[in-house]
Amino acid sequence: MSFEKLIQRINELQNQILESNLCRKNILSLNEAAKYLGISKSTLYKINLYSGIPFTKPAQKLIYYKREDLDAWMLKNYTDNLSGIAKVKPRKRRDQK
Repeated sequence: MSFEKLIQRINELQNQILESNLCRKNILSLNEAAKYLGISKSTLYKINLYSGIPFTKPAQKLIYYKREDLDAWMLKNYTDNLSGIAKVKPRKRRDQK
């Protein structure tokens, strides 16, 4: 195994360990919460501004979230079938008139 492939594999394993640790922690930082939700930090800031995921800001500096609040927010608009998905009219391809 080449040195570059070894480094790449170590980085992959490190990311897997980080992701598994996120599922065990009850309190997540802003960075961890964004990774847990699979969104950017910027998007998470906007979500806080408009839809309000509960968070705490001790010492008025860093933002922390309860993992259970993040889970509840993700499931807030849960639907168990496709009826909740808006039907989108298919776009015409350029070669069709």
